[in-house]
Amino acid sequence: MPELYIAHVVLYASFALYLVSLPNFVREVAFYVYLTALIILAEFVGRTYTVPITDSLSVSGHNLFYSGLLMTIMIFHIVEPYLIVYKHMLRKFLLITLFSVVLIELRHGILFFNPGIQPAHHINPSLTALLSGFAFTLLKIVVLIYLLTIMRKLVRQPVLLAATDITVFITILLLDGELDSLANYDNMLFPTTTDISARLTLAISFSLPLLLFFILYWPKFILYIRGHTISRTLDTMTDDRLMTLAVKSERLQQISSAFFQHSSEGVVVTDRFYTIEEMNPAFCGVTGLKPGAHIHFWDIIQIDDNKSILKQLDAGQSICTEAYIVTFSHTLKDIMASISPIFEENRIVGYVATLLRIDELKNTQKRLTFLADHDITTCLANRRSLEQLLSKIKKYDCATLIILDLDHFKDVNDSYGHPLGDEVLKEVAMRLQQNDDFSRKWFRIGGDEFACLVMEDISIEQASEFTGHCLSLLHKPALTLSNLAKVHISASAGITQYPAISSSPSLLLQHADAALYQAKQTKRGSWLLYSKDISDSLRERLKTESALREAVNNNLLEVYLQPQCDVKTGNITGAEALLRWRTPECGMIPTDQYIRLAEETGLIEMIGEQVLTKTCEQGRQWLDQGLPPIKLSVNVSPYQLRFVNLVEVTKNILQQTRFPPHLLELEITESTLMEREKDIIPQLQTLRDMGISIAIDDFGTGYSSLAHLKNFPFNTLKIDRSFIEGIPSDPDSVDLTQTIISLGHRLNFNMIAEGVETEEQLAFLRQNHCETYQGYLKSPAVEMREFAVLLERENTRLNRS
Repeated sequence: MPELYIAHVVLYASFALYLVSLPNFVREVAFYVYLTALIILAEFVGRTYTVPITDSLSVSGHNLFYSGLLMTIMIFHIVEPYLIVYKHMLRKFLLITLFSVVLIELRHGILFFNPGIQPAHHINPSLTALLSGFAFTLLKIVVLIYLLTIMRKLVRQPVLLAATDITVFITILLLDGELDSLANYDNMLFPTTTDISARLTLAISFSLPLLLFFILYWPKFILYIRGHTISRTLDTMTDDRLMTLAVKSERLQQISSAFFQHSSEGVVVTDRFYTIEEMNPAFCGVTGLKPGAHIHFWDIIQIDDNKSILKQLDAGQSICTEAYIVTFSHTLKDIMASISPIFEENRIVGYVATLLRIDELKNTQKRLTFLADHDITTCLANRRSLEQLLSKIKKYDCATLIILDLDHFKDVNDSYGHPLGDEVLKEVAMRLQQNDDFSRKWFRIGGDEFACLVMEDISIEQASEFTGHCLSLLHKPALTLSNLAKVHISASAGITQYPAISSSPSLLLQHADAALYQAKQTKRGSWLLYSKDISDSLRERLKTESALREAVNNNLLEVYLQPQCDVKTGNITGAEALLRWRTPECGMIPTDQYIRLAEETGLIEMIGEQVLTKTCEQGRQWLDQGLPPIKLSVNVSPYQLRFVNLVEVTKNILQQTRFPPHLLELEITESTLMEREKDIIPQLQTLRDMGISIAIDDFGTGYSSLAHLKNFPFNTLKIDRSFIEGIPSDPDSVDLTQTIISLGHRLNFNMIAEGVETEEQLAFLRQNHCETYQGYLKSPAVEMREFAVLLERENTRLNRS
């Protein structure tokens, strides 16, 4: 009767499909009990009867039970992500099989009852046949699960995967009879077991409930596809391990509860429709809500692209994004929101969100963004910001760039310190911004450099007038610092325009800077418009600087000596060391073409050391040769007095060369003395205490007085050549020179006259009791070997006399 067969299939399918609808924990236990029951019935009842399908086809109860078992296992595999129950099921399957073997041995066979076909009788299968049957059945289960897992990885299209899984199930059942026949149950004859038509009917019959399962529980199948590969580590756990895991799980729940209550991050749990069900104290503190308030999550959380976020969450994905939280007082706060779905029975039942306040982080980011484009002292835009704006100037735009540099700003920092220097910079920025509008923007692009970009079409006259107005704003009135010191601000500026002067926006900065440099070289406190001649001049300067640097590094600079002679006898009493630079291309380079450049680039430090070293070495060599001792004078630049430890450098060179300090004289200019009197005097006094003579050079060109000079540690005063040139024809030169000599003697200075070229000038100096002279009348500056010849010749003359 086919009705009995259909009833079996419907009964097994109904149980399996019903169990899927049960809650998660109940479903696991129910599946375990049901699978155990199927194994027991298959081993003890299924062997005792057959069920007719048609008049010519029948299947054994054993095959029916195991077909239902495989169908249930396949459904269980899809709806349950963890396979803990499999282990218990397989363990029970093994125990029941072993029990069956023992029972058969005790009862000498199995009661075989096949109603309608054969009378009841006992059969006695071998132990090998029974164990083989168990092994083959276990193999079918393992192969089924393995193939389903493989298909899940390879086939991601849902409909195709469902069809593939049903095909795998049918294939396993078709192979069922072949495996049973290999087990060779001796005289246990089940004609339907190996009949291909019966097995095919059986496989198709039990595939129909699987098809119904896919239709009824399609969402669970979709989650099964989307899920990641499940770890099978729990399959082999012992009951003790499972109990330990349960204890740990309870402990984790306690920890989770503590985290929920005491976390500094806001944590909130919602239902499936985003209605808030639970919130921790931190969340209440951020929002101002009271615990237990049931409001909609999206009423207090604002996220850009909200629709896309909801779509991802509904698909079971977790998201982490920046958002705003609307507080109870209707203010917005920046947060980082992490939202994840909560799954139960493989369906979304709610959501959990953690909210982290990032107000301070956002404020810090804004501050860093501001500082990246602005100067921290003046709050003006910086050089980076200017360069970005220049790069955005288009072909048909017009722009004027003015670069302004404060004059002698370093003196403010050196005199009053950087904090007061910053006060000056802030005041400069404030005054300049009085001329700031939508088309004019000011920048601080360097230590004491400011720039103004004018993004409109203005004439050169307008640009010049605007620049002059800015310089006037800085100059008046004087700035009173916090220490009550008054500072007068002056500046120089360079101007260029695009496209009238600079052919490309990228050249604006370079050209304005070049014009500024030329303005400072020409006259501080002025402005200059860029021209091509300025670039040519700067290129020549760079070329000279490169050649000078190479000469200094290779010690190619020479030292010439000009004799200093006794006015009365004409004997050489000393010499002034003078720097000379000779190149193969240009020959002798005039001093005024590179001394200032050397000071600006800092090369003067190395040059000064080289000149002093060569001079002292040569003086030592002449002493060792027995030549008469003479005083050697070396000029000291303002740079050396300001930035070099002149005392230490001089001491080291004297020690290295073994040149006597009393034979060395250091010369400084009158203008240098007046600029930095307080800084220079202590150094000069220390050098004087070492036995070194100190001379003031070019006296009369500055604004110092002889009465003022009496407080300084000088030994020698050198009268500038401009006074000597007018003697004896110019009465003013005569009177001034006489006065200088007379007062110098009263202050006990040794007097040296520079630039003496005629006998009349020498006679005048002799008449007014000037001690020493130097000039072309005796000899120009000559190389050291020529000067040595002069010394030897004079020494010979003196020895003869």
